[in-house]
Amino acid sequence: MHITTATASQPESTEAQVMARVRRAGRGSVWCAERLVLGLPRNAIDQALGRLTSKEQLIRIAHGIYLYPQVHPLLGMQPALLADVLQMYSDIGVGPLIPTGATAAAFFDLCEPEQMVIHYGGVGITRTIATARWTLYIRPVAARAIDGLHPLTAILIQAMRHIGQKHWNSTHTQLLRHRITGTSAAIICDQGALCPAWMRPIITTLRMHPSTAASTM
Repeated sequence: MHITTATASQPESTEAQVMARVRRAGRGSVWCAERLVLGLPRNAIDQALGRLTSKEQLIRIAHGIYLYPQVHPLLGMQPALLADVLQMYSDIGVGPLIPTGATAAAFFDLCEPEQMVIHYGGVGITRTIATARWTLYIRPVAARAIDGLHPLTAILIQAMRHIGQKHWNSTHTQLLRHRITGTSAAIICDQGALCPAWMRPIITTLRMHPSTAASTM
């Protein structure tokens, strides 16, 4: 009599589960252990990410952050997109993150953007992520710089701090007034009382016509 023995299927390895999740998102996606919601122990996911990096299936672009690489037939390896990195942080509940420094000032056309350097801030987070095209610096900002503020207001405060009270002039006010109009101006003006004292008179002018605003400064 021939006896067959049923063999239970082996559970999929952590490495295979991680890679399956990554592949579903597609090439160019950015990952960290927290984003891989697989119901597995954190140390197992970390080890799987390490092994996949050793096999060059993933690329480590910063401490604990990985890229599922995309290779262009002519341009070669494509770096991670800034939007994908910021989305990853949003997905894992880190944030909000806001532009700071020269990045915030450039957002409102108050200065030229720094080449290949991007500044963001968040509460209790410090990260540096460098790619072939850009370097992202995330540095801590005080909770009061974000909490209770509309994102536009929070970014404007950072932009004005970068220019500084000593160096602010009527040209900056004109640039702001042309950049911030309509609903955006109303939102920021409504939160003017939450801004540092030296900024409040400038923010008030956002409701005015550009020429009137410039003449008041």
